Amino acid sequence: MTDNSSLRGDLARVAQRLGERREAILGAWREAVEADAMLVTNASLPRRQLDDHIPALLQSFEQHLRSYGGPSETSAEDAEQLKASQHGQERWQQGFRLVEVVREWRHLQLALHDELGRLLHDASDEATETARRLLTILCIDGLAESAERYEAMERREAQRRLSDLESALSGYEQLERQRAEAWREAAHDLRGNLGVVKTATAVLNTGGVSDTTRTKSLDILHRGVESMHELLNELISLARLEAGREVREIREFDIAELCIQLCEGMTQMAERRGLKLTYSGPDSLVVASDPMKIRRIAQNLLVNALTYTARGSVRIVIDASAEHSWQLEVEDTGPGVPAAVAGAVIEGPERQKAMILNGPGAGSAANNGPSGSGSAAGGEGIGLSIVRRLCDLLDARLSLRSPEAGGSVFCVTFPRTYPR
Repeated sequence: MTDNSSLRGDLARVAQRLGERREAILGAWREAVEADAMLVTNASLPRRQLDDHIPALLQSFEQHLRSYGGPSETSAEDAEQLKASQHGQERWQQGFRLVEVVREWRHLQLALHDELGRLLHDASDEATETARRLLTILCIDGLAESAERYEAMERREAQRRLSDLESALSGYEQLERQRAEAWREAAHDLRGNLGVVKTATAVLNTGGVSDTTRTKSLDILHRGVESMHELLNELISLARLEAGREVREIREFDIAELCIQLCEGMTQMAERRGLKLTYSGPDSLVVASDPMKIRRIAQNLLVNALTYTARGSVRIVIDASAEHSWQLEVEDTGPGVPAAVAGAVIEGPERQKAMILNGPGAGSAANNGPSGSGSAAGGEGIGLSIVRRLCDLLDARLSLRSPEAGGSVFCVTFPRTYPR
């Protein structure tokens, strides 16, 4: 049996030779990895990423051989384990399967085993046995460390996915409840309008009714049927959006001209309500988007504002001052909405959908309609649901605010361009 100093000397010489042969060992390992049919992820990596921590790991092994039996042996062994665990983490981030990580270690052990066989020809039996034992420890412990770190990353990823699924399921259940509530309100509105129609019809079928009463009943009947028709059209539109049957058709058009025409067409509605309807913005502004869907967004917001603003004015505004976007705003002079409700529109899509489906007058302003003004009336949730869905389809952002001067402002921000 050799003495300790002789053994350490032999191992130090082996370490030096390994250092001199490091590039050759790496080359042999690379060739084996590239020839392994079960290793496919490595094919897409440049050499620097393929080598990863392997050169540093070889250097740590050389240091372990040099420090064997000395005071720094423990720290050298710890360095080996650290490099091995870092290798497992890196391979996980690069998309390697665990079996690929294991086979990489197999090829590294074989490359080092073959090299040690050539370098130990003049070393003592004890040095040969020690070097091979340290190689076995390096590869087994390294593989364990690498796999453990890989597994830990997998567990964290699985937990993240589980959390995402739970959050998505919760959001879906909430959205389903909100959708059911919107449809329930629509059915309630239809029943209400149907009741009005039935009452007006009953009056008309009654004998001896005065001409004044008959004329008034006919007017009520006409408005009731018209309201039912509009509500059914909204329900059909919402159903198409929810079924994903709407697609955007992007082309250039003049948004200023569209808004001016929309205001002219809705002037009578505004005058019947005793409101002033105006347009503010450039005389002409060509944008790229879907003109039909933007018209539906603007019209729904205008109808919402005209319906729930008791007095004052409603204004549609086009703002093109931003470089990468433009805005369409609908302002009214109602009492406004609570900050918490306006914040719900901004904070996130689920709260935003909840606000829109239930009407932003939910909570303390539940009896005041979407802009907190006028009397309550059914159907506003459907119109705003359509707006929200159309905004999603056009990659637009919907927000709601109440200026200090009062009133409410629905703002839709559209992108200047769309991917082709």
